[in-house]
Amino acid sequence: MEKPEPGPERAKFAAAEKALDFVEPGMLLGLGTGSTADIFVRLLGERVAEGLEITGVPTSTRTRDLAASLNIPLTTLE
Repeated sequence: MEKPEPGPERAKFAAAEKALDFVEPGMLLGLGTGSTADIFVRLLGERVAEGLEITGVPTSTRTRDLAASLNIPLTTLE
């Protein structure tokens, strides 16, 4: 995913990148909803494609669909 031009989207991208720094293999991650969460999920999908093993718990059908399209393993809290 390419960094956006300077502005609000760049700040969201930076926040999502920073959050990704805290992700470790084997984690169970809550995957939120919203524009910054969408960026995070897309970046996470890149890391999963590179071999990062995590499991996500999406907070909405929109996030679930995005994560599934990126082959991020998902579960529920149930």
